[in-house]
Amino acid sequence: MIFTQTAFKAKISELETENAALTAQLATANSRLEELTGANERIVELETEATTAQEAATAAAAQISTLEAAAATHAAALKAAEESAAAKAIEIAAAAGIQNPLDIDGGGGVVETKTMTREAFTALKPFEQAAFCKAGGKLTE
Repeated sequence: MIFTQTAFKAKISELETENAALTAQLATANSRLEELTGANERIVELETEATTAQEAATAAAAQISTLEAAAATHAAALKAAEESAAAKAIEIAAAAGIQNPLDIDGGGGVVETKTMTREAFTALKPFEQAAFCKAGGKLTE
C-alpha cells in the first residue's frame, strides 16, 4: 500500500476533526462532572440538615412527653386541691352554723336552714340572702 501526500493530508484532516470533536466532548464531560460534584456536596449538606432536624424532632417529642406527664400530675394535684378546698369550705360553713351549705362545686344552691347567725348571713351572696329571707329564715346574734 502506497500512501500519497494527499492521502496523508486527508487522514490528518480527518484525525484533527475527530480530535476537535473529542476535545469538545471532554469539555462537556468535565463541565458535567463539576455540576455533579457540586450537587453531591449539596446532597451531603441536606443529609446533615435532615439528620439535625430529625434529632430536634426526637428531642421535641421527648419534651412533649415530659410536659404531658407534668400536666397530668398538675391536673391530679389541682383536682385534689379543689376537693380539699371544697371540703374545707363545707367545714367552715358548718362551723358558721350553716346546716346545709351551698353546692360549692356548682354554686347556685340555696341555703335551706331556718336560722342563721348574722355573720353567716352577711357572708352569703345577695341572691342567697334573698332566698333565705323568702324562705322564712330567722337571724340569730
